[in-house]
Amino acid sequence: MFDTIRRSWYLFRGSLHVLNQDRELLIFPLISGILTFGIIATFVLPIIWTVESFGDEWIEGVSETAAYSLLFVFYFISYSITYYFNAAIVSCAIYRMKGGDPDLKGGIRAASARFKEILAWALVSSTVGLILKTIQNKSNTVGKIAAGLVGVAWSVASYLVIPILVMEKKGPLDAIKASSALVKKTWGEQVAGNIGFGMFFTLILLPIFVMIPILAMTQNTVVILIMVSALVLYVALVALVQSTLTAIYQAALYLYAREDYVPEGFSRALLHDSVKVKE
Repeated sequence: MFDTIRRSWYLFRGSLHVLNQDRELLIFPLISGILTFGIIATFVLPIIWTVESFGDEWIEGVSETAAYSLLFVFYFISYSITYYFNAAIVSCAIYRMKGGDPDLKGGIRAASARFKEILAWALVSSTVGLILKTIQNKSNTVGKIAAGLVGVAWSVASYLVIPILVMEKKGPLDAIKASSALVKKTWGEQVAGNIGFGMFFTLILLPIFVMIPILAMTQNTVVILIMVSALVLYVALVALVQSTLTAIYQAALYLYAREDYVPEGFSRALLHDSVKVKE
């Protein structure tokens, strides 16, 4: 337990070391978040307007095929945006870890060079996501649990797909195969990294649980607006840092698993622990 926490902290710190050298990488998830929010608004606002105008009855007239088709389009667009900007972060992170000095334009160029592969991967992910969502909606409790487990397995197997797309220009099917193989090799560090990142960011978000009761007891409108704004900005900043650090960590894990390369700020001994377990 304590060994996992220790390893997680060093992996977290190594990723933070890379981010400190290129803090402008935070702009990528910021743009991604803004675009994704815009896509959500594009899908949700017309539905709200229609319900307000015609009532809930119109929903019954929408076919199941149309509903799932709309959901698929939403998945595909949102995944494409997320993967594109994650690829930009990974590209810049790998360039930095190899001794370069990346810039935002370079990240955009790298992601754009893999645009076809990113769209193909978004298509595969959207299809898998829609299938799992359909199973969950149409199944009993056991089926929902099974679909959830499959979803977790899919997330684990595809953990290193983006670095593979950036560095190796594989198609989506070859990329998921390669990712699965690398995940098996680095299983221990993937788990440690995910646990650690989740734990540390949970701790970072603890002040929210102090502010919410204070907010609930406050009657002053100005104070409420200030506190709500502060909470939104705080959560948004934490989300930006978390998504960026996760992409950086994936890049570091890929470099070690594929090239036996240990980036500055990371420990070979810690990264090697997972490989020794598998060997």
